[in-house]
Amino acid sequence: MQLPLPGYDVHGRKVVIIRSGCFNPRDHRPEDLEKANFMVMECLGKQEERVSIGGLVIVIDMEGATMAHIMHKPLPMLKKQMKYIQVNSLN
Repeated sequence: MQLPLPGYDVHGRKVVIIRSGCFNPRDHRPEDLEKANFMVMECLGKQEERVSIGGLVIVIDMEGATMAHIMHKPLPMLKKQMKYIQVNSLN
């Protein structure tokens, strides 16, 4: 799950923490988690103009993450995400 922190870093960028192991994979569908993450990022983008200009810093906390968390997301979903990240990182 993603959590934007209040305030900004020393360079004026928003900081977002991603806690990869904070949920039980048996209790949540990967699609629902993705929807929640996109909603958080969409709200952040609309409320924080600085994100569009200065970017953001992402900190990934892997505490509690297990192989079940990694295998939780179906392969077709991972492929779509990787294609999106690769295409958009070139722009």
